[in-house]
Amino acid sequence: NVYADNKTSLMFASYPTIENSVFIANSGENIFKGERKLNRGYDGALTLKNCHLIGWNADNANYVQNTGGAQKHVNYRISGITLDPETSVRMNFPSYATTPKGNVGSNAKTHPRLWSYVHWDMDGSISGKANTSIITNHPLCRDGSEVRYANWT
Repeated sequence: NVYADNKTSLMFASYPTIENSVFIANSGENIFKGERKLNRGYDGALTLKNCHLIGWNADNANYVQNTGGAQKHVNYRISGITLDPETSVRMNFPSYATTPKGNVGSNAKTHPRLWSYVHWDMDGSISGKANTSIITNHPLCRDGSEVRYANWT
């Protein structure tokens, strides 16, 4: 499968394995302007395996997009990812470094279904370190051993 120039490439309410696919952030065909997002977090937790990502380090590309879900599952899995260029993908989360408050709306930034977003990088093909979890900056997700790149906000 080849996914090119999508505003949102992947969003599932199930648990599929997407493998042997190519994801192109911007083919240069000027299909649309604006940010492209590879993986939109939702109810299902997909597995991304043996895929090639092209251009996902650009300023208008974002590996993640967070969305609440009715029953969000956060155990995404990544392995066998190759990158072109061979540099870290861009990840831009909203800041979740706030104190949770009671009675928040279902899609409020402080609701756990938004900040609880974890991708398990099984072989380190995106994070550079095997068996690493890619997380948001919410205090309950952090333990001090996080890997962060300059283009991960």
